[in-house]
Amino acid sequence: MAVMHPNDQELQRYLNRRCSAKEDRRIGYHIKACSGCRRRISVLLDMEMALEELPVLQAPSDLADRVMSSIEVEASSVHSGRDSGRTAVSGKRRAYWRSELINGLVATAATYLFISTGIVGKLINLDAGELEAGLRSGAIQFLQAVGKVSRHLLF
Repeated sequence: MAVMHPNDQELQRYLNRRCSAKEDRRIGYHIKACSGCRRRISVLLDMEMALEELPVLQAPSDLADRVMSSIEVEASSVHSGRDSGRTAVSGKRRAYWRSELINGLVATAATYLFISTGIVGKLINLDAGELEAGLRSGAIQFLQAVGKVSRHLLF
């Protein structure tokens, strides 16, 4: 019979006590017999402890304004450099890629905000009660930034 090693997600759920009772028993028995999986769990624990020791960073207060001004500068340079002789098809293609670029920039800025605030590491270790208080203010700030970016992109 082939040995079914738990994957990293299952091991992480096991460590965080987020798996079913059946899965908990299966992984527990497996770990007792498998030195390779015990090493993997040890690595996951070391990683969690290292993440816990990292300071929670705050995004600069003017980050959203800097991103928006950069997008506006880019958009104005694209508008001023338009060639009046281009075809409608190439214009649609450029508009599509320009909107994709702007969407990518917004996603990058949002990802940076999400990661730099330290929410990712904390989400893994928080339970629902602890999460609500800290996440509420972070979510409000995030929604305000997304709203500001969306208003600038749509209007």
